[in-house]
Amino acid sequence: MLGILIWTMLRRIHMSQNHHEAYFAIEHCSRISTMRLGSSTDVVAMRRVQLLLVVGNRILALDGWTAGSYVQKALDSDAAILGPASTKGQFVTGENSSIRMISGYYGQCLNFPYLNVKSAETSYKPLAFEAIGTSLDWSFNGTDNTLNTPKGFNTFVTCSDGALYLQTGTDFPSGNCTTTRLKSTPY
Repeated sequence: MLGILIWTMLRRIHMSQNHHEAYFAIEHCSRISTMRLGSSTDVVAMRRVQLLLVVGNRILALDGWTAGSYVQKALDSDAAILGPASTKGQFVTGENSSIRMISGYYGQCLNFPYLNVKSAETSYKPLAFEAIGTSLDWSFNGTDNTLNTPKGFNTFVTCSDGALYLQTGTDFPSGNCTTTRLKSTPY
């Protein structure tokens, strides 16, 4: 199920005899982005309009003591972690079945990072949110709508510090860790 997020956009329309020029500004992360169309200098109208954006699903842990926790971005790094519902992320499936975060780490600028599997010597691979998508072809399958990789891996490891890993073998991190599956849930 998709929800709607409303952003406010400032629109100025400049007009001359045969030309239209529009400046669009979206306030995002304490800065203004602008786009200029056409050419003219006479301001004839300025008004606020609303821009509708899609709100995505959540990704929820199903098993072990992490059941009920949600995937989100760590505040101090690019690491994907499991955490409480109050800070859960929102995600959409993008091109090539990538997973992109569209909200969920408050106080930080959001650039719609990709969920990627990082390389590691162990069979548990850390997950991170990065600007470039390198882990594509994610899918949500089965009756529980669980997250899977193209190679069929659908088990994740998480530890008491929230660290989240894709399990591709039998290695297991030291400390208080458990396995879980992840599922997509509606807004």
